[in-house]
Amino acid sequence: MLDKKSQVTIFMILGIILLLSLLVLVYFKVIVTDKSSEIEKTTTQQFSDDPIKFYIERCIENTAKKGVFLIAEHGGYISPSGIAKYNESGDTEGFYNYYYFENKKLPYALDDGIIKLRPKKDIENVLSNYIKVELNTCLENFSFFKKQGFVFEYPELDLTTKGSNVSVLIGDSNVFVNVNWPLTIKKGNYKANLHEFGSSIDLRFGLLYSMAQRLVADASRQQPFDVAGKCRDYLPKDNLVNLYLESNTYTYQYVIRIIDIQSLIKWDLPLKFQFAVKNMELYGECVG
Repeated sequence: MLDKKSQVTIFMILGIILLLSLLVLVYFKVIVTDKSSEIEKTTTQQFSDDPIKFYIERCIENTAKKGVFLIAEHGGYISPSGIAKYNESGDTEGFYNYYYFENKKLPYALDDGIIKLRPKKDIENVLSNYIKVELNTCLENFSFFKKQGFVFEYPELDLTTKGSNVSVLIGDSNVFVNVNWPLTIKKGNYKANLHEFGSSIDLRFGLLYSMAQRLVADASRQQPFDVAGKCRDYLPKDNLVNLYLESNTYTYQYVIRIIDIQSLIKWDLPLKFQFAVKNMELYGECVG
């Protein structure tokens, strides 16, 4: 049987072992907690909002491209007779004052020597309206990202939204679109704010419009007007743009079609700017 001194010694040893065990447990708990926090922090820091921005800018590009094709084939209008949805006033010439060509209403850009070609600034404004209205359709309310746990806060993009703006600049070789749209992205501890989005569409809308401007200006001053005599002045040197004249010689009404096939190189449709002319006499065309 152990004496009292031996019992005290054993209890002291057990106490020391228990204390050391507690210290070891506390130490490892602290390490595991720190590592977990570090992993969580690293995961948050490594996340990038680039895929979301890329997605938005691709939608801007696709929506703007559809708008460019639509407006170009209607002579600078979404519809010459107007569409309230886009604040498209039309050409205000009345229901019957259009040339119907391939089931499309075409505006008269030149009538009895009077130039009525829509100003480029007005075309930029209506394209901006089109993008504002149609962009939401492409974005699909970010449903793809919401399934991954992302939360989005943003004002709706429409023609009445304040604090959001879509600006368009039609250049000779590109159409530039800038969208100022406050967007907040959240996921767990992650939060980001995006505002500026942009896209450059490789379509030579401005080039075709400039050709139309020069043609109606020349035709308004000279009658009858030989289109073919001006081909060298109108067409670019790459021979990828053709200018066709569809005529109704009995009524002196014509359809001018300026077609750029450069976009075919990039597996896209040809860009076609077309409009009508009446009470004038034109002939000839420019085919590269």
